[in-house]
Amino acid sequence: MDSNASKTRRGRSTSFRVRGAILSPQGWQKFQTAKQQAESDETWGKRFSQEDLSARTGLSLNTLARIFKRELGVIASH
Repeated sequence: MDSNASKTRRGRSTSFRVRGAILSPQGWQKFQTAKQQAESDETWGKRFSQEDLSARTGLSLNTLARIFKRELGVIASH
């Protein structure tokens, strides 16, 4: 069985999101570089709001806040 799945009482698999991840230093740098490039190209250097980033990435405001704080998220038990 996949490590991200669990059997229900009826034997069907249910997927769970992986939580508690933090961006690696390389992932953080890639995110920052892409964000800064888009800000430079599209807004003449004006910074995106978290609402703008949420709309662009599909990430919730809470997830973005955790990314910017560089903290771990909530860890789900399986």
